[in-house]
Amino acid sequence: MARPKRYYCKDIIIAFGPRILSGYGEDSFLEIAPSGEGVQKSTGCDGETTRSLDPDKTFHLTLTLKQTSDDVSFLQRRYDMDRETSGLGSFPILVRNKLGGEIFSASDCWVANSPTHGYGKTAGDVAVEMDTGEGTWLEV
Repeated sequence: MARPKRYYCKDIIIAFGPRILSGYGEDSFLEIAPSGEGVQKSTGCDGETTRSLDPDKTFHLTLTLKQTSDDVSFLQRRYDMDRETSGLGSFPILVRNKLGGEIFSASDCWVANSPTHGYGKTAGDVAVEMDTGEGTWLEV
């Protein structure tokens, strides 16, 4: 009989350069999506089909942090540094599950825009949009 799989959100580690990020949002806190078009197909009038493989291996990340997380200002400073130094604010990124499973990494990751802030009766979440150079998924 196979053992049940385990998942614990506190075991997801996100390292942006030398810093381990913390203060994740209440529910879904990280989305990693490919930027490219993957494999596209086109079919001619005679039924011949061609597959085109997009060479884009970059990714777009949406990181959701609590409004009170120290890493909101840290990532804002990285964005500001990137703008002021013409691109010197990027870092490697590593996303890892301590329980095993998938690992995502990219040697170049940067904050795509200033984090989106909102204010209400209670402390909310802040979305930080990030982009990468070529990224890699590994199974462990």
